Amino acid sequence: MKGLTMLRYAACLAREGGMVTVSFPDHPDVLTYGDSREDALAQGRDALLTQLMICQQERRVFALPSAPSTLDAVDLPMMAALKVFLHNAMVEKGWRKVDLARALGWANSQVERVLDPRYQSRLPLIEEALHALGKDVQAQVVDLAA
Repeated sequence: MKGLTMLRYAACLAREGGMVTVSFPDHPDVLTYGDSREDALAQGRDALLTQLMICQQERRVFALPSAPSTLDAVDLPMMAALKVFLHNAMVEKGWRKVDLARALGWANSQVERVLDPRYQSRLPLIEEALHALGKDVQAQVVDLAA
């Protein structure tokens, strides 16, 4: 996670009729649309979060962005990005939710919440879960491009 502040996914936008479709090269299964460019990108963010939940159910790695995008892009919120790293660490280690609950002494419902990309978890809980998997969280503040 060196220097990572959020996950930025390149988005491909196309106008079809009165709608704008959005797809993601890093997640070819994700395709959605909106009434405008802004709406399509917002719907794309929601679709990526839904894809994360599907990957969690199927215990598959959620692909990280392949390259920084200078085109249209969708940023996952910081908490959702941390949950991507938490989920991927679990998959890499071969852990199920019950394994994380056991390692932390948590109820299964706590693990469900800490992994849910739509639930606003407390940062210390995500850090604790990542530590149990041998990972550390580091933050970096960067200047915005002028």
